[in-house]
Amino acid sequence: MPLIAKAAQARPLTPPLSVKLNGMGMTFEAVYENGVLRPLESLTLPNMQHVLVTISGAPTADDVASYFEPEEWEAAKHDDVSLQEVRRALSSIPGSLADAVIASREER
Repeated sequence: MPLIAKAAQARPLTPPLSVKLNGMGMTFEAVYENGVLRPLESLTLPNMQHVLVTISGAPTADDVASYFEPEEWEAAKHDDVSLQEVRRALSSIPGSLADAVIASREER
C-alpha cells in the first residue's frame, strides 16, 4: 500500500477544528508578506491552533465613505475634537473597539 494511503488510513476521522470553534469568530486585518499571512494585531489563540481563513480585500475609500450618511460627514467637518479627547474616549471602551463599532452599527 502506498505511504499516502497508509497515512490517510491512520488519521482519525474527526471533524476539522473549525467546527469545534462554533461561535468563536473574529475578523482582523493582516498583511501577506514573504509567503506568510501576518495579523496586524495580537491574536488570542493557543499556539498551533488550526483556523479557517477567508480572504477578502481591504476596504476602499468608497466602502468607508458609505459607513455614514452625507449629513453625518457634513456635521463631522465642524467637530472640533482634539486628539487627546479621542484617545480618552477610546481608552474608556471596554473590550474590543471592533466589537463596540459593530454594536453601534447594529443599533442603527
